[in-house]
Formats: sequence, C-alpha cells, structure tokens
Amino acid sequence: NTRFVERRGADGKLVFTVSSGVCNVLGFKVERPYDDRLVLDFDPDIQRVLSEPVVFNPDGQGNMRVSVNYGPLEQVVRVQGTKRKTVTVTHGVFSGASDTLPDASVVQVREVKQGGTTYQVGTDFTVAGNVINWAPAGAEPSPGSTYSVTYDYITQVTPTNVDENGFTVSGFVPGTLVQTDYDWRMPRVDALVVDRD
Repeated sequence: NTRFVERRGADGKLVFTVSSGVCNVLGFKVERPYDDRLVLDFDPDIQRVLSEPVVFNPDGQGNMRVSVNYGPLEQVVRVQGTKRKTVTVTHGVFSGASDTLPDASVVQVREVKQGGTTYQVGTDFTVAGNVINWAPAGAEPSPGSTYSVTYDYITQVTPTNVDENGFTVSGFVPGTLVQTDYDWRMPRVDALVVDRD
C-alpha cells in the first residue's frame, strides 16, 4: 500500500511523504519502489471576520486571553477596545472657551477636576466628541489654568502570545467590549491522486 504522510516544513511548505508500495489504479498495479517527497506551497483559503466582540474580563495581572470563534487563526488584523486615562488640560485664555482632549475617539468623560473642585457635566461644561465646552453658566477653571480630565476612549492595541486559537490583550477597561478583525484558514479537503503513470 502507498501512504501519504503530511507535515509542515521549516519554510512553511507542505511536505508529503509518499511511501513505497503497490497500489491498484483502475485495475492496474502501480509500484513505487522507494519513498518519495512531494513538496507543495501552503495555500490556505482565507476568510476575514470583522469586529468579533468579547467583553474584557482581565485576570489579576490585567491580561485576558481571547479565543477566536473561527480557527485556525491566520493573522490578527486589528484589536480595539476602550481604555481609560487621566490627562492635564490647559484651559483656554478666556472664560467659556473650549478645550480639546488629546484622543479623538472619546467615549465618555468620567471626571473633570481642579484641586478640590469637581465640575459637573451639563451644569459646568458639555462634551462634544473630544471637546470640553465651558459655555454653560456654571463653575469653570480660570483661563490659562490647568485641570485634570479622566475619560474613556477607543484605541487599537497590538496583541501578544498570538497562536492558531487566539491571543492575549491587556489595558482595557474591565466590562467593556473588545472587537477583533482577523483572518482564519477555512476548512477544506484536498485530494492527492495516484494515476496509472
């Protein structure tokens, strides 16, 4: 009997070992007197998955293992989620000025504070995108002074420990959504055929 044994070479190619033996092909006996190798390019059928969601639930070190729904994983294209940071902002040079936060994709402003004063959204300021507008008639930092802003924003990260089943991410806000774009290798059946020649 002739057998095919598959393995991946160091160069990523598929290497099939075709063993010696005799096989019957349409009534003809085909003899292979010695083992042989058949080397083929590894050429999987790829499909892309967009924005696959998972809730970030980190371990004690702030890391989370993400297992993809479809595998084996060919490559991770993009991982994005919500992070939180506190920045120091310098208020504009006149009362009622608007101040821009350094990240464009702000989801929520959680706290605006100067010294012992915590400002209230809607009463003291409003938020539009990544801009804090001090137009309301409430309290306001002095023009030219600095204050701190804590906010959540969407950002992309580079995953670690990537393998065929998933990857590890860290630094996102617990309980928020992590979305992944990735390519996976679709299942298929390839035929290796022995003919009478």
